Parts: sequence; structure tokens; C-alpha cells
Amino acid sequence: GIMFFLLNVVAWFFSRYAYSLEKRLSERKVIVLMVLLMGVPIVFMGSVVAMFSVGVILLQNMERGIERPFLGAFLTNHLDSENRATVISIRSAVSGLAQFLGLGIFGVMLNNWSLSLCLQLLGVAVLVLGALAVRKYRAIFG
Repeated sequence: GIMFFLLNVVAWFFSRYAYSLEKRLSERKVIVLMVLLMGVPIVFMGSVVAMFSVGVILLQNMERGIERPFLGAFLTNHLDSENRATVISIRSAVSGLAQFLGLGIFGVMLNNWSLSLCLQLLGVAVLVLGALAVRKYRAIFG
């Protein structure tokens, strides 16, 4: 219970200051930061099997706090009002589908391989997909 409380406090804190973080850094740097905050802790937890490595989940909750205000501002800045609702709706549907498929695949992987290996593979996949997203962002927005 204490850990979940702490995770939510961290997410709240970074959600509160997401806009000022974006002003200090550029959009691209915030996107890179979010990818790193999501992928690196997963790889670390798969590589260092110890009780204290659970603490790196706090880094993921930093990303969780930044994500919603940042993506809301990002969509507002880059989409007109006619398309914004459609994009948000499609994003929500794709997110739900990705969670369903991702958790299912992760469960199948856990049946066949160790938790450490599965976490390492998941972390590397997050970092690779994040790098592709950053590359696409650079191609579109410069």
C-alpha cells in the first residue's frame, strides 16, 4: 500500500509540473525523456534482480505523470479542433488493444522464459519502438 501511494504521489508531482518541464526542454527532449523513463527501468529490473530494483518503478511513474498533460498539449498544438477528437478516440482504442495484446504476449512469454529475460526483452522493445517514434517525430516536425 505504501509503494502504491508513493507511485501515485510521484505521478501527481510530475503531472503538476509537466508544462514547466516542457517549457524548459523542447518537445523532442520530453519525448526522448518519456521513452527513457519507460524503457530503462524495465531493462534494469530484468538485469538486476533485487528487492531495491522495484524502486525504479518510480521512474516509470514520472513518465506516467508527464504523459497525459504533455500529450494533451501536444495534440492541441499540432491538430485542429476538427480532427482532435477523432485522434484522441483512435488513440484510446489503439491503446486498449495494445495493452490487451501486449499483456497477453507477455503472459505467454512468462510461461516459456524467466521473468528476468522477459523484462529485458520488454524493455528493449520499448526502447526500440520509442526510438522509432522519436525518429518519426523528427521526420515530421523537424
